[in-house]
Amino acid sequence: MRVSRRQFLGACGAAGLTLGFRVESAAAVDEPAESFAPNAYLRIAPDETVTIWATKLEMGQGVRTLLPMILADELGADWAKVQVEQAWPGGPFKGIELHTSGSSSVADSWEPLRQAGAAAREMLVAAAAQLWRVAPATCRVRQGVVSHPPTNRALSFGKLAARAGRMPVPAKPRLKTPEEFTLIGRPTRRVDGPAIVTGRARYGLDVKLPGMLYASIERAPTLSGRLVRFDDRAALRVPGVRAVRAVTAGGHPGVAVLADDTWSAMQGRAALSIEWAPGPASQFDSERFLADLPAALATHRYPVRREGDAERVVGAAAKRVTATYTFPFQAHAPLETQNCTAHVLADRAEIWVPTQTDVRTLA
Repeated sequence: MRVSRRQFLGACGAAGLTLGFRVESAAAVDEPAESFAPNAYLRIAPDETVTIWATKLEMGQGVRTLLPMILADELGADWAKVQVEQAWPGGPFKGIELHTSGSSSVADSWEPLRQAGAAAREMLVAAAAQLWRVAPATCRVRQGVVSHPPTNRALSFGKLAARAGRMPVPAKPRLKTPEEFTLIGRPTRRVDGPAIVTGRARYGLDVKLPGMLYASIERAPTLSGRLVRFDDRAALRVPGVRAVRAVTAGGHPGVAVLADDTWSAMQGRAALSIEWAPGPASQFDSERFLADLPAALATHRYPVRREGDAERVVGAAAKRVTATYTFPFQAHAPLETQNCTAHVLADRAEIWVPTQTDVRTLA
């Protein structure tokens, strides 16, 4: 016999006891504790934890907060329950451009993250609608909860995770309008800020491994310089120095001194005797390069916007003011000393490296 919810509550009320409970909530709780991971960016666990992977590398621009905000807003998640993890090359992130460059983190990630969040949102809604036997269009999503206002029913993302994982992934989910945003465009504290200012954040130089050796590298003194030969006998006599090796890979050759500690490595490096051969770029003259730049503007240009005829108007002007401003190249270097730690085993190597382009450093 089928009894409606209204009939059931009415019968209980006639007996002098009114009970209000949701059968669908109990059914959802009894489902297998499966996480919902519809794409590489997102995972929702039965305990309500929403994990979002940051797919760009942090260089002070706040992408570990901003990019997860884009997905979380489109998803309708409770920001207080969002945990942010860093994506890594390969695995589920194969094919995703993880590197940070060109000030394009948001521009490159905006559409993919919104699509990922919208698809997950529609799958959660489909799961709830199927359970309640209602039309998905009558459901609403807010703060990590899918609700059905006409019947006053609601289920959290965690309760729907297992069922949502069995829903088909929509190819073209509906994206929110700017008026629907609750996170994007609003001041939000950085998720990694407290760890950074309190010293709990781990950097490349914080990596320590048992028996680890430290290397200091003497580089070629000129661009495109070539290593001819080196004498490591004096370096190997420095206490703590274990080995000296030529560095031939990469764009700038050198000689590395490996030692038990950084001081021994630097002392061994100072004791090296190296012969370098100049390369084709060794004759580069910075002063001449800067002097030639104004003339180069007449033949080598990169138009960004064309509007009107500035040259004609300026040429016909009764009064002209001319000024030349020369700026040096901005140092593209972090405060942290350049570093890398590698644990090399027989069949693999694990590497810790502060970098803005980890996908391009894989051999």
